Amino acid sequence: MAELVEIRRSDGNVVTRRAKVADTFGTRLRGMMGRREFGPVDGLALAPVRSVHKFFMRMAIDVLFVDEEGRVLETRRALPPRRLAAGGKAVRQTLELPGGTIDRLDLQPGDRLIFGPIAS
Repeated sequence: MAELVEIRRSDGNVVTRRAKVADTFGTRLRGMMGRREFGPVDGLALAPVRSVHKFFMRMAIDVLFVDEEGRVLETRRALPPRRLAAGGKAVRQTLELPGGTIDRLDLQPGDRLIFGPIAS
């Protein structure tokens, strides 16, 4: 089973309680393909990844591009199916979230994210 992590902003606010970690070729390639919703997880943390594709995905997602220190560099809101999105050279990780998460949580470039164990 893939590792799950909780992701918080540095201010302590939860971004996602259960993000699946995709850090192998197979898990990154599979990602969220074919799904209509996130299901039992509410995020996908892909590393090392500078870009994402929405081929074979059926839902719009929000995307955060994150540097090696956990700082959000760029955001993409409601990326629709059959699209590509790329961050810059400093991007080390990409976080896929349900569409609307960026606006709901007011996530911004410059926010620092902390990845940790799931709180019990």
